Amino acid sequence: MRRVSLVFLLVASFLSFFLPGLVDAATFGTPFGGRLISSIPCSCSFNVMITVGPPRPGVFMYRPGSSTLYRYYNIFGGGNWVLGIASGYDVCLQPGGFGCTPVGGGPLILKVGTS
Repeated sequence: MRRVSLVFLLVASFLSFFLPGLVDAATFGTPFGGRLISSIPCSCSFNVMITVGPPRPGVFMYRPGSSTLYRYYNIFGGGNWVLGIASGYDVCLQPGGFGCTPVGGGPLILKVGTS
């Protein structure tokens, strides 16, 4: 029993030392960051679709109440720098036709900080 515990401890230490990026991405989400290019309020789904430029670009969804926003709380202006973690998927719904129409979507922001 003691030998099995030792082997498990050695394997866990090896994986956490040599594969930290893989472990972080699998458990905590996908990191992103860069200059905030645009933010579009989604009036039907009550969230915000933001576009982030390089070095880690993409389109992400900020949902008040689900996403944690850190200082300086400026997710709505363009030109700020953002850094965060996103996971899952969310949709942006805008009024159109006889109801709400999806206009885009992206990973849901879990945590984000702004400049």
